[in-house]
Amino acid sequence: MSTLSLALYCEGPTDKRFLPILIQRTSQYVLNQHGKNTIEVLPVEVVDAPKQRQGKSIVEASMKAAGRHVLVIHTDADNRTYEQAKAQSFDPGYNLVQQTREKVCRDLVAMIPVREVEAWMIADQEALRIVLGIKMATLDLGLPKKARLVELESNPKITLKQVVAKAHSSRSKRHRDIDWHRFYGALAREINLERLKEVPAYKHFVTDLTATLKTLNLIQ
Repeated sequence: MSTLSLALYCEGPTDKRFLPILIQRTSQYVLNQHGKNTIEVLPVEVVDAPKQRQGKSIVEASMKAAGRHVLVIHTDADNRTYEQAKAQSFDPGYNLVQQTREKVCRDLVAMIPVREVEAWMIADQEALRIVLGIKMATLDLGLPKKARLVELESNPKITLKQVVAKAHSSRSKRHRDIDWHRFYGALAREINLERLKEVPAYKHFVTDLTATLKTLNLIQ
């Protein structure tokens, strides 16, 4: 069986717990959709690089990811549109990577949640209920009914904390403590990818990842 190796350059500790598993699952999903279920996706390596301007941090990350098939570059859109964030935070680094003569991973894929990656975490209410061990209805959680609407949340990080707080109050005292490290990983494994594809920013990522895997001749 052949393998696919990916690396991730991301912004914070929460992202490092959630995104590698999500990227691995998404990559396997794309391969399987194209009949390549004989290709195994290896665990995603997280690479670190100091913050630098004009895309230089992406170049350093690509050097550390040399030998990997794909390097995923994560940046939150915050108050920008997807297109603005990509042009400002991804394209300059991508262009520098293509120009350098250093040994680097040149196949880069942008991952740009609008506004933060927590917006993706609240897209699947059923996954949240399972991971948090609660039976509250969607309306009780205070989340949008449709996954694509999560990008309209002004502060998805706070929304997620509110959901967890409601789960905390509904659980017995014996089971109230939330293990955050375990929570992010468990949610990344449980979240329904078909539902997540309804979120425009994630759909962008899937489209770009698919195009890159085609460029690498891993899928047709």
